[in-house]
Amino acid sequence: LNIAALTGLSIEAARAMKRLGRGRILNVASTAAFQACPGFGVYAATKAYVVSFTESLSEELRGTGVSATAFCPGPTATEFGEAAGLDEAAFGRISLDKWERSAAACAEAGWAAMQAGRTVKIDGCWNTVLAVSERAAQIRCSLRSQGRRRFRRFERLLLKIELHYSVRTR
Repeated sequence: LNIAALTGLSIEAARAMKRLGRGRILNVASTAAFQACPGFGVYAATKAYVVSFTESLSEELRGTGVSATAFCPGPTATEFGEAAGLDEAAFGRISLDKWERSAAACAEAGWAAMQAGRTVKIDGCWNTVLAVSERAAQIRCSLRSQGRRRFRRFERLLLKIELHYSVRTR
C-alpha cells in the first residue's frame, strides 16, 4: 500500500495534472521515515520510501505547475495503534499521549504544506528536531567509521545539510 499503490496513483495523478498545467499531490509519510524502528521496520522503511519518492517526484515536476509534498506527522490521536494491534508496551515505557496531536490539526498542517508547495513537511517542532537529529546522527556515525580526518572534513558539510534540510521542512 505505501509503495505500489502510492507510486502508481502519484504517477497517474502527476500525468493528468501536468496536462492541466496545475495541481498538488500530498503523500502521507511519517516521522518513522527518519529513524530505525525495531518492531516496525517494514512500516518505517515504507514511509522512508514515501519521502524519497516524493522528493524525487517533486523535482521531476519542477516548473510544470504541479507540486508533490511528503507530509510526515508524528504521533496522532487516531485508532492506528488499536487497528495495528499495538498497546503501550509496544513503545516501551514511553507514553505517546503527551506527544499526540489531533487528527484535525495534522490534516490542517498537511493541507497547508501542500498548498504552499513544500516538498517535505514534518509536523511539529519537536518532531522536526528529532527527525533531523536522527538523520544527522546516522551520517555522523557513518563518517566516524571512515576515520577522524575524513570526519573533520565532512563535519562542516554535515552542518550545511542539517541547516538546509531543516529550512526545507519548515
